[in-house]
Amino acid sequence: MIKQLRDAIFYFSAADFHWPDLHALMPHGHSLDMDMLTVQDTNKYKQKDLIDNPHIAAWYFEKRFKLLFEKVLVPKWNLKDW
Repeated sequence: MIKQLRDAIFYFSAADFHWPDLHALMPHGHSLDMDMLTVQDTNKYKQKDLIDNPHIAAWYFEKRFKLLFEKVLVPKWNLKDW
């Protein structure tokens, strides 16, 4: 049965609104006092930053994924060829 299976495919999605360290890299990350804003206003700035700066979000997601893969998945599953 195992030999009949095809390649494994994994999908990863980002919790981009819930990563404060990602938003610290964004233009509004340090310029606004987010504690003084409502949740709705904070989310508007986060959304705008993600839309206007996809390169930062992509770089950050790739970095997090590589760390997860190299530090957690490879050692846990003893991966050799991936």
